Amino acid sequence: MRCSQHPDRIARGECAICGKYHCSDCLEDVAGESVCPACAPAASRFAVASPAEAPSIRARRGRAIGVVSAIVLAAGLATLALWPDRDAHLRPQPPADPEERHELGRQCYAALEAGAVALETHRAERGQYARSWEELVPELLEAPPPDPWDPAGGSLRLGQPTWDKEGIVLYSVGPDRVDNGGRLYSADTGQGDWVYRVR
Repeated sequence: MRCSQHPDRIARGECAICGKYHCSDCLEDVAGESVCPACAPAASRFAVASPAEAPSIRARRGRAIGVVSAIVLAAGLATLALWPDRDAHLRPQPPADPEERHELGRQCYAALEAGAVALETHRAERGQYARSWEELVPELLEAPPPDPWDPAGGSLRLGQPTWDKEGIVLYSVGPDRVDNGGRLYSADTGQGDWVYRVR
């Protein structure tokens, strides 16, 4: 390793404050630590009357970083606690027009009904429920039913819900327009999916 001040010399060690490598001529002892000339004034502030009583510069720097980190963490946690719905502005919002919401709801129920009929027909014919649209298209459906609530224009979801590893659900993202993994819609919170629980 070369000295950062004298590239033609081999470095003897690193500065306790800036961490750069320096040769013997550059490093000096301050408060029991090797520091470079640029950091020496800052290091001298750590010095006390007796070198034996002087805490390590690295230890003091580490404590300072720890205190700052704790303050930043506390501020972050306070922000999370005071702003629980901080992502609301990022989520797609349902239409404000009641008639449009009613129409989307009607279309969604029709799509769920079509999907449910295909699922139950598949179970009656094969003895088990389909776990994906590939098992139903094109024999029982031309295509997966569209999800009117999906802002991306996707289809209804079919598969295993996040809350039941053995179950199968058919669902729409619902009025909150967020895929909640097949969790039932709650009118109290306005969140959740419109779900037809297959099994």
